[in-house]
Amino acid sequence: MARSKMVKGLPFEEKLPEQTITRTEAKNAFYELRKQVSDIPEMSLDEINAEILAVRAERKS
Repeated sequence: MARSKMVKGLPFEEKLPEQTITRTEAKNAFYELRKQVSDIPEMSLDEINAEILAVRAERKS
C-alpha cells in the first residue's frame, strides 16, 4: 500500500487482456457455471459448524 501511495497508482504496469467477451458470452458463462454446480448438494448450517469445530480442534492439537 505504501508503494501504491508513493506512485499514486499501481507499483507495476498492468494491461487489460486483448481478448474481451461480450455481455451475452459472460451471461452464458455464468449460467453454465450455475448449471455445473446445481447438482452439488449444499452443506447445512450444522455441517458447516461441525467443519469449523473440527478445524479448530485440529489446530489446538
